[in-house]
Parts: sequence; C-alpha cells; structure tokens
Amino acid sequence: MLPHSLTSSAPRPSLRIIGSLEVNLAIANGGLNQDAEADRHFLRAIQLASTLAEPDFYYARWLSSKGRTAEATSLLESALRINRLSFDSRHLLIDL
Repeated sequence: MLPHSLTSSAPRPSLRIIGSLEVNLAIANGGLNQDAEADRHFLRAIQLASTLAEPDFYYARWLSSKGRTAEATSLLESALRINRLSFDSRHLLIDL
C-alpha cells in the first residue's frame, strides 16, 4: 500500500492541461493519417476544455485540411462565441 502522502496530496492535472494534451494527441494522430483517432482526441479535448477556444480552432483547422469545411465553420463559430478575440479562429473562418 502506498503511503498516504503519495496518494492524496499529489497534485491532479487540470482539465485544461489534459485538454491541451488531447489536442496534441489529435494533431499527432492526424499527421499519421489516423483520422478516427484524431477525431476522438479532438472531441475529448473540446469536452474537457469547453471554456477554451483553442480545441475548437485546432479541430476546425484539421477538418478544413480534410475538406470538411461545413464542420470546420461550425467549430470556428463556436470558438468565436467562447472567445471573440480568437484571431486565429476569425482568420481561418474568413479563409473558408
């Protein structure tokens, strides 16, 4: 059995950090053409970091690269609702 100090006082990573890790896993899987895995990680990132615009933006950027522009547009609009100053999201939305 582990000592109490190792089980209860260890800091737990925030959902934002885990969301960022999920985005990175999604990008890596997308780069390896493992699209189903990339989709799964992007969706998990959006779920975990729902107060951040970045997961929506990165997923939209990836969807756009796959020709899935309608889905990308919807995600970019969502990112802008979360953070109206998300210039990356606004720029990509204009490009689509």
